[in-house]
Amino acid sequence: MKLPPGYNSTGVSLPKNAVCLLHKSLYGLKQASRQWFSKFSGVIISLGFRQSPSDHSLFVRNSNGHFMALLAYVDDVIIASSDQQAIVKLKSDLNKEFKLKDLGDLKYFLGLEIARSTAGICVSQRKYVLDLLSEFGYLGQFLSTPKASHLQATQRVLRYLKAVPGQGLFFPSSSKLQLTAFADSDWARCPDSRRSVTAEAEYRAMANATCEITWLLALLKDFNISHDFPKRNVILHNDVNISASLESPSRHDQELYCMECIGA
Repeated sequence: MKLPPGYNSTGVSLPKNAVCLLHKSLYGLKQASRQWFSKFSGVIISLGFRQSPSDHSLFVRNSNGHFMALLAYVDDVIIASSDQQAIVKLKSDLNKEFKLKDLGDLKYFLGLEIARSTAGICVSQRKYVLDLLSEFGYLGQFLSTPKASHLQATQRVLRYLKAVPGQGLFFPSSSKLQLTAFADSDWARCPDSRRSVTAEAEYRAMANATCEITWLLALLKDFNISHDFPKRNVILHNDVNISASLESPSRHDQELYCMECIGA
């Protein structure tokens, strides 16, 4: 670290371009988050966890027939397990290494609001939306040259958010596991981006969706959840235009290519 401006060490002659040698990382430096995660992950791995190759912030452990998952984002941590006593023990072990603040059952995480019941789990951004509406701040890509149309579009979005602040995703506890992906690249009607709607763009969109599917399948394995692939198909939806082109005999090779990507 560079010496602070105006620093003088009494009785010590410092060489030119002298720097400070840090004995530990300081909060706010670009190395701080890396050093923190290195120490935290080392402690977690020493407790028998395995770091997920699909998501390095995810740690999983199987012990005595019980599964436990730990998800870390900087210094915010979520712990999930089928054994409540194991969670209590893990908190105790972590508290010996770090100063913890137990927030209880998961309700908020990174702007997401989580509501749980016997029917399932609902994830929304209700609090974030309400805070946004209260601040009524206008953020966007047109701040340098705003126009009346931009203001109208912003107000339209805010009116929608005000009508459905609790809109979110519901994951029912009784649902069957079936991965379904939707891919589309029809952005050309946006006057600002003018994205392509050619067949090549559609195939690129399907390739991106396929990458997400592959990642999700690997992530499910970390949670000991089997998708029985390829016995249970992964459904990939696209728009009508690409579906029509795939039905063409001349597009048969591309169709096989896309289906092979999904099964990779």
